[in-house]
Amino acid sequence: MLPALPLSFPAVIERRGEDYLVRAGKPQAWLTPKQFGVIFGLGPEAIRRKIGTEALPEDLVEYNGPRRIRIRADAVDHFRTHWRTRRAAGG
Repeated sequence: MLPALPLSFPAVIERRGEDYLVRAGKPQAWLTPKQFGVIFGLGPEAIRRKIGTEALPEDLVEYNGPRRIRIRADAVDHFRTHWRTRRAAGG
């Protein structure tokens, strides 16, 4: 089961392999694909592939260039709901 996140969640910075440094962070309105992927255990490319699908609609994403993508923080709840629905359906 995926953990519930508060509106303000800590910044997670990858260090070595599976070791992570977690520090207090300010509320974030936008996440990078890498930050979004860390929450769900997915890589940034997997997140990019999900943009424009039912799991991550275009209206939750902002493009600042071909590879500069920001995802709204409230997309986490949408993605989590979609993830749970698919798992419950066996998909």
